[in-house]
Amino acid sequence: MPSLTDVLRERIDDAPSGATSLGEMRKPRSIRGFIGSFDRTDFYRFRAPGRSSVAIAVTEADSSVKLRVIDSRGSTVARGRNLSINRTLDAGIYFIQVSRRNSEGIRYRLNTSSTSSSGGTNGGGTGGGTTPGDAPNDPTDPGNLPGRALDLGRLDRSRTIPGQVGGSDLADFFRFTVDAPTQFTSSLGDFVNGSAQAKLYFDGNGNGLVDPGDELVSGADIVRSLGAGTYFIGVEPAAATVTRYTLRLTPTAITGLTPATDPFLGLVRATDLGTVTNSLDIKQLVGSTDSTDIYKFTLNSISNFTSLVNSSQRTGNITMALIYDQDNNGIADPGELVGGYVRGGDYIGGVTTSGGSGGSSLAITKTLGAGTYFLAVTQQELTDNTTYDLDLFVNSAVSSLTPAADPGPTLQTAANLGALSTQVNVKQFVGSVDGKDVYRFTLDRTRNIIVSYAGNAELVGLRLGTDLNNDGVLGLGEEKQDSNNGKLDDGEDLNGDGRLAREIFDPNLYSNPDKIFGDVSYAPLPPFFDSSASFDYVVNKFMTTAPTNIYAKLPAGTYYIEVDPQSRTTDLGDGLTRYGSANILYNLTLQVDG
Repeated sequence: MPSLTDVLRERIDDAPSGATSLGEMRKPRSIRGFIGSFDRTDFYRFRAPGRSSVAIAVTEADSSVKLRVIDSRGSTVARGRNLSINRTLDAGIYFIQVSRRNSEGIRYRLNTSSTSSSGGTNGGGTGGGTTPGDAPNDPTDPGNLPGRALDLGRLDRSRTIPGQVGGSDLADFFRFTVDAPTQFTSSLGDFVNGSAQAKLYFDGNGNGLVDPGDELVSGADIVRSLGAGTYFIGVEPAAATVTRYTLRLTPTAITGLTPATDPFLGLVRATDLGTVTNSLDIKQLVGSTDSTDIYKFTLNSISNFTSLVNSSQRTGNITMALIYDQDNNGIADPGELVGGYVRGGDYIGGVTTSGGSGGSSLAITKTLGAGTYFLAVTQQELTDNTTYDLDLFVNSAVSSLTPAADPGPTLQTAANLGALSTQVNVKQFVGSVDGKDVYRFTLDRTRNIIVSYAGNAELVGLRLGTDLNNDGVLGLGEEKQDSNNGKLDDGEDLNGDGRLAREIFDPNLYSNPDKIFGDVSYAPLPPFFDSSASFDYVVNKFMTTAPTNIYAKLPAGTYYIEVDPQSRTTDLGDGLTRYGSANILYNLTLQVDG
């Protein structure tokens, strides 16, 4: 009884397309086989390069076994008598069929030999041309399946391979490896009696087979950047006609890659570029063998940062993403939208291309604070490959900040601007490495004040308010109970002070003369918006990416200004929405009347 290994192996050769290749049978061969209930037919393929005499015999089997020879058109050219065939054949491709109707399994031995019509052992013959199996180092014919591909080994030089497909020969497969990034070119031509096309595959999982998604490209001429790995190239006839062809394979090493070691996938193992203070040039390959390259770099100060990537031979989408790992968990968290609010992610920005050929450029330009960042270059389609040049440019964004100490994110850690009597100017940074900035100031009497904001074209939230209940936060206050009729109703005076308390000033209430409470008035000034859509009434923030001026008439007291960077969405074309904090170098000016 055959083993499971026998079953799995023998099932491959039960059709001409999976036939075991015997090449030209230059030397006598003896092969053991098995046929039975699950595998009643075995096929073997051989080639007669010229007019040849072949001898085929089956031994160690009974008369229930049938033997015949079939040509490439599927016609029987010889049948076995007493389990043997001796026949002179013209040049061509032939198949030996060993079969049995009986369901009982039986082992057998197949013996073959061949001599040319001119006598002697067949050493290549005449009149039939040459095929891949004729090469001195390639003694077997390419198989019809990747698992039976002719192994070319390491492709470190140009190869010219003549061959023949068509009829019962459905395809020729070749396997080769490259051990370094390689510019690969294949050309299929010199057709006789028809045409054919080539298909290039990458054996991504190393199983020696072509799986769904392994095909990279097809065509008579192929130009591709390849990473280190194992590949198949298959030649298929355009029609059933037997066609001769010449396949030319040319590898050219891709040199000058930096860093020398290919960047790893994942933030934890990212290639460390160290501290970048000026510019840095990188050249690498990304694609089927290596879908993502991740780099880590550090900035010592607030900087204007630009990353520029130029791709070549790109047929799919290449993306670039800038990442700051805020929680230091080694994962690029995309963030999420929960109940209308963004739970922050790590993506500061990103760009993507779509379609077209090579030569596309992508750029990310941001203001970044001192800290460690990551840059990811991704080929979205794993069947595509591209070499790319990545250039980083860094220059200082500011020589000094005021106040010198960074403002804290809470009322308790707010930067104290003191009692306002004249104009006060602030220059600061807020963003991914530095959360919201809060400032405190006091007024000695009722004054008119203008707060002017200008910064990078990133989304920021601005709030102006006072801590009425002294709980240490700018809460939304008692207006949560307000029926918005402009007066106190029963149950609305939460702290018993006889008035509506709104800690964060809302232009919807205070810019309307009918809704002025106490001595407070509040309004946006031109060229700021006059649309309520730019004010978030849930958290009472001015949401802006443009220079903003806010007017308020405030009584004596202590007030706070909050500058809060807002998460922006990044779309890298893969259906996943990413969120990340804006980075803003801004100027804040406070002006009061005399």
